[in-house]
Amino acid sequence: MVDFYCAPEFVNTGIISKWSGLNIFLHPREPQNNPYFQQFSKIPEDRTNPHKFKQSDILTTEETSKPLEKLQVLADIKAKGSTDSKKIDEYKKGDPIDLEFSMNASWFKRYINGFALFSTQVGGMSDEGIQKIYNQYAMSDAQLVFTLDIPNGVTISNNPTAKISGLDGFTANVSREGNTLLVKLRKNEKAKVCKWKDLIEKINSIDTSNINVSISGLKVSNDSNQDSQMTIRGTVSGFYDFATSHTEKFYLPSPEHNNHEELGAGYENCASRYYWSFAAIQDPSGLDKAADSNKPNQISYTFKVNKPADNTVTFKDGNATHATVKVENGKSIDNDALANQSMPSDPTKSGYIFKEWNTQNDGKGTKFTGSTIVNEDMVVYAIYSKNPTPNKPGKLPNNSKLPKTGDNINMPLYVAVLVISGVLLFALYFKRRKDN
Repeated sequence: MVDFYCAPEFVNTGIISKWSGLNIFLHPREPQNNPYFQQFSKIPEDRTNPHKFKQSDILTTEETSKPLEKLQVLADIKAKGSTDSKKIDEYKKGDPIDLEFSMNASWFKRYINGFALFSTQVGGMSDEGIQKIYNQYAMSDAQLVFTLDIPNGVTISNNPTAKISGLDGFTANVSREGNTLLVKLRKNEKAKVCKWKDLIEKINSIDTSNINVSISGLKVSNDSNQDSQMTIRGTVSGFYDFATSHTEKFYLPSPEHNNHEELGAGYENCASRYYWSFAAIQDPSGLDKAADSNKPNQISYTFKVNKPADNTVTFKDGNATHATVKVENGKSIDNDALANQSMPSDPTKSGYIFKEWNTQNDGKGTKFTGSTIVNEDMVVYAIYSKNPTPNKPGKLPNNSKLPKTGDNINMPLYVAVLVISGVLLFALYFKRRKDN
């Protein structure tokens, strides 16, 4: 831990209106009325400029005179890959919601450069003193926090992810607190001692105008309201903390170590600590068309959940289309609101019995019925079973089989029967005559 000390007018952007970040004795001050802050935009003509800054490397006069207006941190949320952040995107139930959450603090490096230059202009500092400041040591830490307030109708997966672009040397950590998704970007090298001039060069190598976090793991829930708009609200806040020291050891303030006088070896000056915090506001260039006009600074992403189009089930009987039936997405034919749509009559096929409708034409798929849930257009096929052959009547005995016309296979037998019948008739005739 080192001394809590503030750089002159570190702007506390967006957190408390018209307050600087922290200043001596923690009194609120208006940066635009502080004459020291104006020095952040001036290149000294009569002093050493050890960092070799040009005018374009530091803040402008307009920025230092209107810091609350010109030194804002802007943020925006849009769909991943979208080129129109104002548009109300459209989703349907079950769709993933992949987002890009961006932050723009393009002026930050110029602000730090102005501070570094200003720190060599305090009092009647000699060239030797300026060089001592330039060659001092530094350590730093930083964290950015992105939050998303997730509304009802949007679900968060068990493993949401975040990927950083535009900011090397930071690691993203994703967590959930109730219905809020938090993405914390923390500096990997914490409190690593380096030269002050090297820290300034490293800050200048970062493009703080387009820090982007790609977030995955959200989706439209199946119970979301259809034909309605939903809004995900976000925040971005951050803290940049650094300390400087004339020695590699960062001493705490004490009677032996202070910043008021040089007391020699063993009594080196204590370290000085500086920090800057911010809360971003909505980038006006990406303000949603559906955003609340009374809250233009609220970072938000608005989208619409559409009612999906009705699906079509095509019933195939061989190569022919037997019927087509409309069904509401996510429902079944028997249980949707389309009263004029119903399961078709069973098809017929000679020698076969209709078995079922199936998702595969060989019958090895899933059986389809009027209660099957339909989530997309689909084709089902008629499946048949072979009709079993009816039983043939049994054969008549040979002696009862009637002869067919022209059938002479049993002619001798038939002749014998006729002869015997004739003899019996004659015998009966003669017997009756005798009796008479």
